Amino acid sequence: YEIAKYLYFFLKILFFIEIKLITFLQTKNLNQKKFKQCAILYDTLFDRPNNSTDIINSRIFKLIDCERTLLLNESDSKSAWVEMANSKGYNSVDLNNIFQYGSRLKYLLKYYLSDFYFKLELLSISFIHPYLIHSLFECYKSRTLWNMFYLIFQINICNRFMSPGLRSSNVVHHKNKTKTVFTYFSNTEPLVMKNYYSSPICYDYSYMNFDYLICSSLSKNFFELCENNVKEYICLGPVYADLIISARKNYKFVKNRCDIDINKKTISFFDNTIGCIGTQSFEEYCEFLSSMDTICKKYPNFNVIYKCKKNIKNVLESGGCLVKNLFSKVNKNTNFFDLSNNDLSSFEIIGVTDIVVGTPFSSVSYESLSSSTKTLIYDPFQKIKKLDNPSKHIPNLIANNTRELSNLISYWIYDVPKNDFVNYLEKQVESYIDIVDNDSADVSLIQKYKKLINNLN
Repeated sequence: YEIAKYLYFFLKILFFIEIKLITFLQTKNLNQKKFKQCAILYDTLFDRPNNSTDIINSRIFKLIDCERTLLLNESDSKSAWVEMANSKGYNSVDLNNIFQYGSRLKYLLKYYLSDFYFKLELLSISFIHPYLIHSLFECYKSRTLWNMFYLIFQINICNRFMSPGLRSSNVVHHKNKTKTVFTYFSNTEPLVMKNYYSSPICYDYSYMNFDYLICSSLSKNFFELCENNVKEYICLGPVYADLIISARKNYKFVKNRCDIDINKKTISFFDNTIGCIGTQSFEEYCEFLSSMDTICKKYPNFNVIYKCKKNIKNVLESGGCLVKNLFSKVNKNTNFFDLSNNDLSSFEIIGVTDIVVGTPFSSVSYESLSSSTKTLIYDPFQKIKKLDNPSKHIPNLIANNTRELSNLISYWIYDVPKNDFVNYLEKQVESYIDIVDNDSADVSLIQKYKKLINNLN
């Protein structure tokens, strides 16, 4: 298998650009408008990437000045959002098809020779380190496609969201004097407050090379422990907190969309990804389901909402009979509402919730706290206790069993009035995360973000 893999990618490197030049004739014309920015989007940024209504109304478009921005799909597979966005008047292209739009002659004159020598260098590296062959191919492909891109467009900013992409692509951007921006929405806490080793604490977001990284203060602490080369961090706060505050102001409308009693207190549970790439194990998820059942029975006059991060059907199927039985048990409670398939986002649900229950290392917990929502973390296996992360140092935040969870829910709802909670956020939480002022009508982090990106031009 390894020999076949090596030969396959060796040949792809050897003939990649030649196949592109022969296959794609210049048959398509792009809008001749001069774009100032390029935004790289992925299917994972959309809740339902094959639903045209969901795509156009997606919250990601709230952050993009679509009049001045070219939308780009950098993934290998063809994404449905590209054609859907074009049909609605946006300007979107697939980077893999960029040779359809550019002049092959210009590429041959300006880049072919340098890319050819670069190809030979990569192939020579593959002889010494054959296990790198796939990464070497991705590096070569990225360089050649972006070189053709810059023959067509002269942009000032290249903006990525959530996924840093190939590290090598930023080399081409910087060569063309394009400012690179990485926008990270999530509130990710570092697993440790201080890195005691020279290696990064998370390899998925390590060794990045950007001019600007826009994120929350909490995520900034996380990225600083990942051995990155970032010229400037811009702490804007949790950008989507606007959606939580908007839902809170229109809570009757949002609750009606949930089909729940607007006069009852509401507790919302949010899980996280389960398995090797997630933060919840199978055993933890079972405890999580059991805790919802306990709270439903303990507080029968409360609405108990559940929002699954992934496709609930897939989660139940992968969990087997035990998970199905536990979910069926909790679903029998008349005050339980499964909104996993509801089109309400987690931000909107937080906005109409009296108290949020999240899982260890989930960004939902911090997004909830950032919007001044009472929040708990259910940690039955005491994972946080073993680490030195921020949530460990915030009092009355973590419940290690259902008894503690029930008691803390009662404490926050009945014993802590709004003013005391505001003081709690200021004294115990604000040193770790950004708190959005709910009462400031003119505060719009989304508008601030768009203004910031435009000013970087």
